[in-house]
Amino acid sequence: MSFPPESRLPKWFTLPGGMQRTDVGVALIYYIGSAGRTATVILHTRQGKELQRVVATQRGTEPLTLEPHADTGRIPYPTYEVLTANGITEVIEHRRMEPVFYINDDPAVRRKLGVEP
Repeated sequence: MSFPPESRLPKWFTLPGGMQRTDVGVALIYYIGSAGRTATVILHTRQGKELQRVVATQRGTEPLTLEPHADTGRIPYPTYEVLTANGITEVIEHRRMEPVFYINDDPAVRRKLGVEP
């Protein structure tokens, strides 16, 4: 999955010296295993060189949605994943069926998902 440049970096990462937000991307890979759901989040250069990596736990057994659902078909979008790593929780938002994700900082959404703003 890719990460649009207008979205802020996840709080797990810091930019290396001399780099700007536009110099990097973030990849997100979800896993389901015997220990539950996890996500690997990778900070990389635009050329693909890995800079930092974190493995986060995902809340629950499936993506979260909020009522009322938009009329988006079988899967109600947006969906959310609550990811926690190193004591930091981020809310990942998937706005539609596409390989793009966003960091959601909306206090109302975070509150509804049970995440402190």
